[in-house]
Amino acid sequence: MNLLLSTAVVALIGATSAFAGSNTVYFTQNDNSQTAQINQGGDHNTIGQSWRPFVQQNGGLAGYNQLVVNQSGNNNWVARDLQGYQSGTQNTAVINQAGNQNDVELQQAGTQNGIGYIAYNNGGAYNSIQQDSTAASSKVSVLQNGSLNGFDVLQGGGSNNASLTQTGTGGVAYVRQGTTGYDQSTGRWIGGGSNNAIAIGQNSWSGNAVVAMQGNGDGNNMTLTQDGDQLYTNAWQSGYSNTISSSQTGVGSTAWISQNGARNYAQSNQGYYATANLTQTGNDNQIYGSQFGGQAGYSNVATVTQYGSGNYANYSQSGYGGNSLSLSQTNDSNISVTAQNGAGNILSIIQN
Repeated sequence: MNLLLSTAVVALIGATSAFAGSNTVYFTQNDNSQTAQINQGGDHNTIGQSWRPFVQQNGGLAGYNQLVVNQSGNNNWVARDLQGYQSGTQNTAVINQAGNQNDVELQQAGTQNGIGYIAYNNGGAYNSIQQDSTAASSKVSVLQNGSLNGFDVLQGGGSNNASLTQTGTGGVAYVRQGTTGYDQSTGRWIGGGSNNAIAIGQNSWSGNAVVAMQGNGDGNNMTLTQDGDQLYTNAWQSGYSNTISSSQTGVGSTAWISQNGARNYAQSNQGYYATANLTQTGNDNQIYGSQFGGQAGYSNVATVTQYGSGNYANYSQSGYGGNSLSLSQTNDSNISVTAQNGAGNILSIIQN
């Protein structure tokens, strides 16, 4: 069974005109291979509640459900504040919003929702939420429970909030804020936006990846938390007074963190057999990092680079030994603080 709701049909459900806004859609689809398309124009349109549909589900987890939502205007929302639920295998959701103070909540349970991995290149991802360059003070919240899931979130403008939580192995989370451009994971043509926030959490046995970017702007914040083994993080910010906090537990994690601008702060904490590459370009920046734990044959490697003056780097490594730390600072008035515990460690510090 397919469900297709055009703007004309939505108007009959909600209010007087498809363009005036204040329209409402409640829908439930049970079984697999469902399709729902909803287009709403104007302000104060809603999808979900009374009391709580928007559901596409299949008890046998067959799935293959598809959802497409297009909303243009201000103060629109999808599912507010939760349900918005798809269950099964290889479900897809594409939600586009243009305007300010919009809101999305989406939950997916099952495997290969968003056809995992595709979100790496920010093109062709089957799961995506986009709040375009006109967006301001908008919110996205996504929960995925299962394996090999992927999601792609794009927000333009400033004062936006994105939260993405994935539980299961092989998940991919891609979030870009304050951007107008293309990136092809991280070829970077990026716009700007300030006071944005990203929170990504991944919890599983292994194999999850995060790519997060915030374009030219000030006061942006990222909190990236990954639990498990064989984890990957790639985070990038440009502007002033921005913050990245990355935590990876377990074995075999990789973190690439880069900031351009001044008065930025980056923190990276990892387990053992880890690799970190942390770079800041500009003045009065700070880096804090640690790699801990380990056993014979499982050493850590860290490269910390700061270009500019008045920068500060603090990095520590502990464990069985054989760790390597390379720290480079250019220009004047820089400070480095390092600590290594264990046998056979290598330390290289360059200040010039």
